[in-house]
Amino acid sequence: LAGLPIPEHVLGRSLLPLLTGGHVPARPIAVTSSGLPSKASRLGCTAITDGEWTLQYRGPDWPSELHHVVRDPAQLQDVIGESPEEAKRLHALYLEFLRDVGAADERIALVSAAPV
Repeated sequence: LAGLPIPEHVLGRSLLPLLTGGHVPARPIAVTSSGLPSKASRLGCTAITDGEWTLQYRGPDWPSELHHVVRDPAQLQDVIGESPEEAKRLHALYLEFLRDVGAADERIALVSAAPV
């Protein structure tokens, strides 16, 4: 809005079209993260949700968790062992999201390990 350059580390799509009466396509997932890691030792937890399932993804060296938020809104029961296909589906959508917003391939590679 102010005409300032977008910093290189900022990823995403502009919401300006929404503010000016336009349209921004909806995504099938929402992603919450402290940021995309720049090296393997800096992986944090990323939550990927489609409104029914939430995947808590921490990379290849930490266990991921899957929660069925319809049955378990507080996300207290990890069901990744019962529904690994849902975890893999959400993770694939996460990788697609990262490519779509222009994340660098080397950063995507840090989070490309399957959750199960």
